[in-house]
Amino acid sequence: MKVEEALLREALKFRLATGPLFGDDVDCLRLRDGCLVMNVDGFSAKGVMLPFMNLRDVGWRGAIASFSDLIAKGVKPLGATFSVYGKNFEAVREISLGVFEALKEYDVTFLGADTNEGEEAIDVTSFGFSKYVPKVSNAKPGNLVVVPKACWGCINACLRGEIIEHCRRPKPKLQWAEVISSFKDKVTASTDSSDGLVISLYKIAKASGVKIVLQSLPPSPLREEDVLYGGEEYAPILIVERDVANEIAKKIDGYIIGKVENGEGVWYKEKRLEERGWEWF
Repeated sequence: MKVEEALLREALKFRLATGPLFGDDVDCLRLRDGCLVMNVDGFSAKGVMLPFMNLRDVGWRGAIASFSDLIAKGVKPLGATFSVYGKNFEAVREISLGVFEALKEYDVTFLGADTNEGEEAIDVTSFGFSKYVPKVSNAKPGNLVVVPKACWGCINACLRGEIIEHCRRPKPKLQWAEVISSFKDKVTASTDSSDGLVISLYKIAKASGVKIVLQSLPPSPLREEDVLYGGEEYAPILIVERDVANEIAKKIDGYIIGKVENGEGVWYKEKRLEERGWEWF
C-alpha cells in the first residue's frame, strides 16, 4: 500500500489528467451515461504460488484479482486483456489457460493478450460500466461496515500448510456487484479486501478522514489475527447508510461488523489496530 501511495505522488508531479477515483483500486472515464470503470492487477508466479498450486491457478488468480476490484465497486466485469510472461511456451500457455478459464467462468469478453519472455508473471486489465461508483473517500460518521460471508483469513492458514480451495481459486460473487449497484449512493464507500481487512479499512478511514470501529469480526474458524490481517479474501468491504445496512447484509449473505465515527484510525476492542497488511516491498 505504501509503495502504491508513493507512486501516486510521483504521478501528481507530472500534472497528469486523472480520473475521478484517482488513488482508488479502480478508476473510470466519464461517458455521457456513466463511467467506463477499469482496473489492472498482476503479480509474479513465485509471489503467489503456494505448494499445492500450478501455473494455471496463477492465471486464474490474476484475472480474479482484477475482477474483484470491479465487483467491490458494484461493477460487473465485461471485458479483459492481459500480458503474460514465461520462460518458455508451456509456461505462457498454462498461465493463459488459467486466465481463459476465469473469463469463461465470469462471462467476460476476451480482448486480446501480449506474450513476453521472462520470469513467470501475469497482469490483467478488466473493465465494466456503471452509472455510480462508490469512492473510498466518502465514508461518513453514522455509516455502518458490512462484509459478505467469505474466506476471511484463509491465506494465513494456507501459508501455514493447510490446503484450502479458496487460496487456489478464489471465486468472488457477481451477485455482490449487483447488490452494490442496486443501492447506488446508499453504499457511500467500498473497497476490495485483497490486502487484508484492517489495511483496507485504513484505506477508507484515511481517505475519508474518519474513524472506523470494529464491533465484531466476520465469523471464521481461524484466529483473530488471521481475520484481521490475512488478505486475499477478494470480498468487498462496504460502508453503507444505517437505514439499509441490514437489508444489504442480508442480500450479500453477510454481516454488519462495525461503524464509522468522527476521529481517525481503525479500532477494535477499544484499541487502535496496527496499520499493516499485504505489501510487496
